[in-house]
Amino acid sequence: MNWLRIGLGRGPVDPALKDKQRLAEEIKEAQTDWVHARKRLDYVVEEDQIDYAIYLLEAAETRYSMLLKQAKRMQLSVLDEGIEHVVQHREEWTG
Repeated sequence: MNWLRIGLGRGPVDPALKDKQRLAEEIKEAQTDWVHARKRLDYVVEEDQIDYAIYLLEAAETRYSMLLKQAKRMQLSVLDEGIEHVVQHREEWTG
C-alpha cells in the first residue's frame, strides 16, 4: 500500500504520525463527550438522573485527562504535520 502512495507523490505513511492523528481524534471525541456530559447536568431533575449525570461527567473527565497525558508522553502538538487541532477547552475543567 505504501508503494501506491509513493507513486502518487504522497510518500510513505509515517506510523508515528498515524498514531498521533488517531490520538488527536480520540481527544477531540473525548472532549465532545465531556462537553455533552456537562450539559446533561443542566437538564436532569431526579436524583437518579443526577447521580448518573455525575457518573458520566466524571468518566468523561477521566478519559479526557488520560488521553491528554498520553498525548504529552507522545509529545503530541497541535503543530504536528497533519494534525489541525487537538484541544480547545482544556482550561475549562482544569482551571
